[in-house]
Amino acid sequence: MCDVVCRFTSCSEGVLLASDVAARGLDFPHVHYVIHYDVPLNSELYVHRSGRTARAQREGLSLILIGPEEMTSYKNICKSLNREGLPSFPMETGYLQALRRRVSVARRLEATIHRRNKRKRDNDWLQSTAHAMELELDQDWYGMGTDKPTSQELDKEEELKSELKRLLEIPIIPRSVSMTYPTQDEKHQLLKSITGAWGGDRSRQIITTETEDALKLAKRVISKTHKTHKSH
Repeated sequence: MCDVVCRFTSCSEGVLLASDVAARGLDFPHVHYVIHYDVPLNSELYVHRSGRTARAQREGLSLILIGPEEMTSYKNICKSLNREGLPSFPMETGYLQALRRRVSVARRLEATIHRRNKRKRDNDWLQSTAHAMELELDQDWYGMGTDKPTSQELDKEEELKSELKRLLEIPIIPRSVSMTYPTQDEKHQLLKSITGAWGGDRSRQIITTETEDALKLAKRVISKTHKTHKSH
């Protein structure tokens, strides 16, 4: 655990996924954000989790992701803290549809890989246990070799990977941005969206060109994106 904490604190852009073991007793001097993936069971846990950020008079953000089934726990926390509710985090709902599609493909890919890996782990465990007990297993009984992916599974994985890669390469443009009569603010917002979605040479290409040239390029990208969405 000490090694994990050291690597996390030494990286300015590090992300630490942890259970409530990290809610107290560990020294995190420069944490900027805490995201509660699930609602804490009580207000004490919420306070300790949130206390990982905004320490020593620094600023920080504590964000709770709340599902419908967790509203009771959330209300209990607010009641314990004598508050009617915590401030809602502002977000652009226009992004949700595009994000939902990306998350859906990613989850299908993860489930496919997880099933294959689970088969391999189960077979490896069975083989090692049988070897330790000096037992000879019937290959037909326990499914020797079923941990190897079939050609259909591999094709499905490659298909999902390609689809996810294609979706991630498409910039997510806010609905509030209009290309008909772009204002100065919209120009900056549009360029920021595109350069944020692309990395490396493509970002530098857009940044180093003149604004009008960049807008023309952005318009071509958006047009191509719309055609791609229509085709699917």
